[in-house]
Amino acid sequence: MLMIVLLAFHLTHQPNPKAITDRYGNSPLRAVIALQHQLFQLLLREPITLSLRYLYDPHASADQRLQIFLIFNTDSPEREKLELRLTSALQSSEFYQIYPFQLIPPHTNHFSTLQKLDWVNAIAEIQKAETISPKGYYLPRLFPENLDHDMVKICEQLSRVGQERFLLEITLQPYNNPSERTKSLNALEAILKAHSKASNSAKDAILETVIKSAQNHQINYSQNSLFTYSIKLLAEQEHSLSNLAISWLQNATNSDYASQCHPPILTREGEWRDEFQQSLQATRQVRVAPLSYQHSPALQNWYQEFGNQTVSKVFRGGGNSIFGDGSTAYSNPTPPPQPPTGYSLPNANPTSGSLVSGGSSGLSKATQGWTTSQPALMQDLLPLRHLVTLDEISSFLRVVIPDKEPPPPQKLTAEQIFNSYPNLITKDKYIVGINDQGKIVSSDWNESPHRLVAGVTRCGKTNFLHWLIFQFLYTDPERKVYILDLKENNFRFYSTQLPEQVRKRVIVATKILECYELLKQVYQEYERRKDIIGDYQTIQEMVDNGGEYTPRLLLIVDEAALIPEKSKELKLTIPLTEQMKKPEIANLQANIDRYLQYFATTGAGFNIHLMYCTQNPKSDVITTQVTSQLEERLIFRITSDTSAGIIGEQLHSRGVKIPEGKDGKGKVYMKGVEGSQYVYTPLIAVPPATAIAQTLWNLL
Repeated sequence: MLMIVLLAFHLTHQPNPKAITDRYGNSPLRAVIALQHQLFQLLLREPITLSLRYLYDPHASADQRLQIFLIFNTDSPEREKLELRLTSALQSSEFYQIYPFQLIPPHTNHFSTLQKLDWVNAIAEIQKAETISPKGYYLPRLFPENLDHDMVKICEQLSRVGQERFLLEITLQPYNNPSERTKSLNALEAILKAHSKASNSAKDAILETVIKSAQNHQINYSQNSLFTYSIKLLAEQEHSLSNLAISWLQNATNSDYASQCHPPILTREGEWRDEFQQSLQATRQVRVAPLSYQHSPALQNWYQEFGNQTVSKVFRGGGNSIFGDGSTAYSNPTPPPQPPTGYSLPNANPTSGSLVSGGSSGLSKATQGWTTSQPALMQDLLPLRHLVTLDEISSFLRVVIPDKEPPPPQKLTAEQIFNSYPNLITKDKYIVGINDQGKIVSSDWNESPHRLVAGVTRCGKTNFLHWLIFQFLYTDPERKVYILDLKENNFRFYSTQLPEQVRKRVIVATKILECYELLKQVYQEYERRKDIIGDYQTIQEMVDNGGEYTPRLLLIVDEAALIPEKSKELKLTIPLTEQMKKPEIANLQANIDRYLQYFATTGAGFNIHLMYCTQNPKSDVITTQVTSQLEERLIFRITSDTSAGIIGEQLHSRGVKIPEGKDGKGKVYMKGVEGSQYVYTPLIAVPPATAIAQTLWNLL
């Protein structure tokens, strides 16, 4: 059965080193590594393939150049239950407090990025070093673990290579071939038995190395879950791959081990083009590529001469030399195996017995019930080339651990951001601000049609709204903005300071009845769009197919808590007999809520967008039918309890909070479809405090 992508998570931003040291002390590296290992150990108890990926794209915006993904794949029939368990395990872990991986909804840009790999023209595959003796001795060498590897140097090296895209992939797939596993374990046992019976023979340094490796395999592979693995670098060009692969090996293992490895390079049009296509397709499908037995010449010769010989014959000195003196250590240039599915893993965790270094009794106990009457052959050792334990590969399966605190982000003004990144402001996207890493953060009207903005007075909400309104109007001269401003002072300059052609595009209501009438206007436009959409699903689909151009419309409800308050005040000033003649007044709040619910639940398809602003979105302020549609949430300074009600978590529990006063003004916690992060929203100058000719508003 072909596996399907189950879940994909995106790391919204790299952790702040200061937050890590605050939590784990001045030497946090080992603690964070242990934290990562514990999480992967927990996740891999499920019937999944796990893939960690680093995508570097120098052509992307600054905040998107290096992206990190966790992807899970399965052929389990219980997909929905497994999805819930994996999401819960990740988001309830301590790991999540440092690494905020967010679920990527299907059909989003991030999701499609993982599948679009047509740009890849070369692949370097990191595989184990293998030792071959002229006497026929053979074993791959385990990956040595480096507990000080933090991935920082590798990420920095990617950024220095040049204008070229790279993808680093580490994929683990459960090894479910019990018969093959049994043969390999029996072959290891046979090596140690044969060596013990020939212990009086002359010392052989290569043999001693192989015996030690066999003991290590015996200890690690008989009592732990095994995985087939894929460690790859995918690139647009071939020339930098070899150096990057060796550098990765040196950092994840050690220089001695890396010197014994020569990662093969597979290219789209090269000698190994078929293996290239297999490897690329496996990356797309989030699996380990199937086995190919086209070996290097050295291993081909060894296999032909010794592959069908028994282990006891070779390790008692019965083999024939085909290489001359010395031995060869190298990595195989072919993709690793695709293990069969549908098998249950043999019991790899016996409750009795122990493995003794240098002996075979432990392995005998661990493999009781698996043994075969067939003598162990040398070729039975070959599958070990493609297998690892989680401990063994943990230095590769590592999320970057920053070793130094980045400089604080520069607080740019709206004018500076606009002049520096004009290409990021489009009809579909606007710039929110700059995150803690100094990268631009954008938002997409298509992916998040409606928004909730919350924060106490003087926290920067209104300034952010001005910045958003400017971008909304700037990208399309036919757009209009409707504002319910019951505070009566936040948006006055739109009708007094801006040119006439702009005033017509921003309609502001400051009285509760005016707000109601304004909503009726928006509803009339809503009904008009329903009439012209025809059989199309959305207005945008109609426009794309040659229909009437219908621009986006933005409705802003500022300080929503004033709606019920002002509605009650109005009713108190109007006699009951007059209210009976005007039922819309008697039910004013309910009628306003009804309109807002229409726009929240169905407005997106008609290019009508709702932005709801409040200090505290309680149920008497905003209905749950509306809040459930506000997918993107921008939380300025606010109480911890209130933040829990808005985004389902207390901001203070994340180790960082928005400070009071000048330092916290304009800083927002943004939670949307592509993750959560802190963002500094820029200050935008408005008239009359600044002459309009010196502001961005002069561009409208």
